[in-house]
Amino acid sequence: RQQAPTTMQIITGVTRASFIGFFASHIIFTILIDGQVLFPESWYPQGARDLLDSYASSVNDPFMIAPKSRVWFTAIIVGEFAFQLPYFFVMLHFLMMKPDKLPGGSRYPKWFQSASIAYGSHTATTVVVILAEVIANEDATFGEKVMVANVYLPYMIFPLWVMYLASQQSGDGANANADDAATRTTSSVTMKVE
Repeated sequence: RQQAPTTMQIITGVTRASFIGFFASHIIFTILIDGQVLFPESWYPQGARDLLDSYASSVNDPFMIAPKSRVWFTAIIVGEFAFQLPYFFVMLHFLMMKPDKLPGGSRYPKWFQSASIAYGSHTATTVVVILAEVIANEDATFGEKVMVANVYLPYMIFPLWVMYLASQQSGDGANANADDAATRTTSSVTMKVE
């Protein structure tokens, strides 16, 4: 009996609501705040520029005070726009769909599961680097480090959560197929012994 590999189950309940809030807000912050690292200041309304300046100076965020001075941070923002931002829209699309409208019923398509694992691992890895830099910042007080770390921490927790859900579900099919293979092997050995 050959079972098809299972894919990521749909996200429901409080997790779904949390993800909708996170990804919807992340689209706004990516475009209005993080985008200021990449694009000309003139592209942004004064309110967005003031918000960034106020935030950066109030918590001493080393990345947003002089964001273009760190090439590696700019590269992370390029990755955010190129890979993560499209994923945010896709994730919201699937979160907003009713289960009966999904092609797989109660499961997301395999490509979305793979994209979720890639998004989670890519994003969490970049945030680890950011958090390490926050902790090592000798120009910040302990309180400033805690505040800045608390700003970036959700951007590691949510992607890890997505990756966990996607990878947890992918294991079901593999385990079922492994169990089937073990049963077939045991059955054939038993038949040969008799």
